[in-house]
Amino acid sequence: MADHNCASHGPCPVPPHPDALKAYLESESKNIPTSHRHLSVDQSITRPYGLNDGTLSPPRPKFDGSRRESAKPQPPLRGTLRLLIVLTSFKDVPLRPDAAQHFKNIFFSRNEVKPGNNIKTGSVAEYYEEVSGGLVTITGDIYGPYVLPETVGFYAQDGWGSKNKAADDHTNNPNAQTMADHALDALLKDQPGIDLRQYDNPTRPGSVDGFVVVHAGEGGELHLGEPEKYIWSVQWALKKQRFVGKSNTGVYAFLTLPEDARTGVCAHELGHLVFQWPDLYGKTLHERGVGHWCVMSNGSWNTVPGAQAGDVPCHPSAWLKMQQGWIEVQKAKGSLKSVLLNDVKATVNGGIKLATNSKGVGGTYRLWTKGNEFGNEFFLIETRTHHGFDASLPGEGLLIWHIQDNRTPDELYNFKVTLLNADFQSTGMPVSHEKYIDGPGCPFPGTAGNRSFTGKTTPSSVSYKNEDTMVSVTNISDAGPTMSMDLSVEVARAKL
Repeated sequence: MADHNCASHGPCPVPPHPDALKAYLESESKNIPTSHRHLSVDQSITRPYGLNDGTLSPPRPKFDGSRRESAKPQPPLRGTLRLLIVLTSFKDVPLRPDAAQHFKNIFFSRNEVKPGNNIKTGSVAEYYEEVSGGLVTITGDIYGPYVLPETVGFYAQDGWGSKNKAADDHTNNPNAQTMADHALDALLKDQPGIDLRQYDNPTRPGSVDGFVVVHAGEGGELHLGEPEKYIWSVQWALKKQRFVGKSNTGVYAFLTLPEDARTGVCAHELGHLVFQWPDLYGKTLHERGVGHWCVMSNGSWNTVPGAQAGDVPCHPSAWLKMQQGWIEVQKAKGSLKSVLLNDVKATVNGGIKLATNSKGVGGTYRLWTKGNEFGNEFFLIETRTHHGFDASLPGEGLLIWHIQDNRTPDELYNFKVTLLNADFQSTGMPVSHEKYIDGPGCPFPGTAGNRSFTGKTTPSSVSYKNEDTMVSVTNISDAGPTMSMDLSVEVARAKL
């Protein structure tokens, strides 16, 4: 799935449930795409992530009406995010009786242990407290349930509720946007004096930051062959921004969730809604994008033994955390021996505890030719271990990300975000294929025992222009809370 601006290019959906995806791929009656292209992104999007992309509030028209200006950049969110959660049922599908308690637990519970199996998973509040290093706190209120005026099929429209038509007429073009508008209508009818300013974080004033619509029934992400019966969980924006109450607080962005949503689905869609993160899963059903290593890819469905898929979503990638200022970005120039890099969660409050004599640094190293700190193409490295919400990772070790923030439309086989695989072999299969991306051999050294990353290894540190970047990471230690390695970032050689 491409990353895109959900306000102007349509909904941002959660990836399909792994069981539903497996069943779909195994079905002989489906015309399954056979393309093995790697993850790519919508070439029209050039905005920096972590800023307002026109989703929290729409871009403003120019005075001459000829075109739209970009939405005003917003700083990364800090402090308390108070969610506005509205429970709804359809005319033909009732909401489960325990929905209010279920979502109270999913979003706001603390230290909850699942009855019957003694498995501790975690709530959305606990998740974002951990991954943000305590910089973001999730709270909120739950309203309803309210009965929507239409059936689920009316909103689904044979497209899981995600058909994106230009017309503003909800009667002729209903979808999940229509459902969200109707949910807001029901809330305002029940709570005519509600002050929506309490749901507007002061870091980014003017609009409700977290409008969440919970609907009856399962999500379309569990039913890939029934687009007329289910609503796929998405982050989107209303067809028109609405201003509510005496405070004139704007309501525009929203996300939808099914009544049985898991923590991972909620965390993934909040990533879109609140932090403007893109989808990083594959564009076809045969791809995994960056796989189960990031919550904005299939990592939203991660779990541990005894829990359900999506109960233990993994952390966001270093690239996403960097955009929000949640991790330290270390700089490397020249040749550095025996560098110690702590688990990325070591910089998170309440995160992994290191030995008292540990001299490692936390966060990520940004690596590029001559130590360039401002280029659009670079590598990020981070240490990830089975701790906290990362307990669900496919493996442990050093992850190496190849980033190209300025990807252009003509670069068909270059990608904005690529996770390099330590066990990749030159078999002709794409690096994003599930055979490679979701195994314990993906991180360095991994099960493949790959301890070197240079311009001559596979994978290599050459640029997308096939130039030697003179970046090398060698002598990579075994996986652990603190990993050691040698880093070299030198002056570039001529084109290979």
